Amino acid sequence: MSALKKILDSAESRHSLICLGLDLDPKRIPKSCGDGNKGMARFALQIIEATSEVVAAYKPNMAFYEALGPEDCLF
Repeated sequence: MSALKKILDSAESRHSLICLGLDLDPKRIPKSCGDGNKGMARFALQIIEATSEVVAAYKPNMAFYEALGPEDCLF
């Protein structure tokens, strides 16, 4: 299945055209999520879980993750 088909199917099933950018600022990640890339990933997953019924697609901004360095890189 192509990426376009996946996005179109997701948009149709959610009745939504929302694409949520995950432009996370490491300074604003809740302490409960932890530090570094792992903390950002935990917070991003919380956002995804909270919005998955209404958001058709997500776009992580890789520069925010890359700025923290290669340790524990998740992507």
